Amino acid sequence: MLVFFNTHISNIITQQFKICCLRADLTTFCPAKPLWPNSCGRLIDSNLLKSLIWFISTVGILMNITSCILAYCKLLPSGDTYNTIVICLSISDAVCCISLLIIILADAIFGKDYINYELYWRRSFFCHCSSVLSVISTLLSIFTINLLTVTRYCIVKSPLDSIFLDTEFLTKICTCASLLVIVLAISLILTYLFTADYYKLPTGLCTLLGLNEKYIISKTFTIITVISLCLSSLTIPAMYSFLLHEMYQSKAIVEATMTSHNSYDGVSKSILVVFTNLLSWIPSVILLCMTFVWNEYPYVLLIWTLSVVMPSNTLINPFAFVFYKLIRRLISNHFLRNNPAGSKS
Repeated sequence: MLVFFNTHISNIITQQFKICCLRADLTTFCPAKPLWPNSCGRLIDSNLLKSLIWFISTVGILMNITSCILAYCKLLPSGDTYNTIVICLSISDAVCCISLLIIILADAIFGKDYINYELYWRRSFFCHCSSVLSVISTLLSIFTINLLTVTRYCIVKSPLDSIFLDTEFLTKICTCASLLVIVLAISLILTYLFTADYYKLPTGLCTLLGLNEKYIISKTFTIITVISLCLSSLTIPAMYSFLLHEMYQSKAIVEATMTSHNSYDGVSKSILVVFTNLLSWIPSVILLCMTFVWNEYPYVLLIWTLSVVMPSNTLINPFAFVFYKLIRRLISNHFLRNNPAGSKS
């Protein structure tokens, strides 16, 4: 915009902070101050952050769709029950990537003029959709990771008669949980919008996580998320410790799970998936806990956590489910071709 081109302004009196944003050198002396965490910058300021979001969102969507299709077609050699959970988690991760893609597309569209469209964006249908998708992904991924852990433990504990060997039963659990999460997410966002001014979300990231006490609905969702992540971070490692203890304690169980249900391979991949998720949850919990102590903390921490740290598992999960197995198979075939004598023996 060239409104102030070749003009000299020494004083400005306004209650609209974005008017000061028209001249970057005036923002320091502007009498109107923005409400945290708003500023004159772009929606996503850092070029590195933008590149990472583009990469995670686009590659994550492709990888998770591939993982979901292979699991649906039963091309993953880990059993039908395992495929059901893979589909649920892949859908959750794909939803997260779509939410990120909406945000980064908004940044590309508005560019440096974002401050002029900030209110329009926060009230827009696409920002509301991104918020709903973000809530769905957060809650559904926590549920699926816990379900994955419980399923692996029960199958290893009772490899022949566990109820989780019933694919139809597991499908019903995933379906009901997904529908419940969708209803909760829509209800949460609608409740916030009807209690907010002008039906706008609190930030341009279209998230309800990590905001100050002014936003009661946001605070409630943050508390629910923190409690869920903390409980999962404690119970999941404990359950996998019991699982590994059972596997080493009884060789018969291990042999049965390897030959009958492919659970041993499933356990190894589950451990990789679960603990990489835990690694991304820990900094998220720390940051979200900060919101209960400081009302205004560096906004860049929230952006990096919600846009990179937490969504990083959308790439790790499909890699562990699909591409890790394919790479192992390629290496194995290469070894067999180069060592025919060893394979015969």
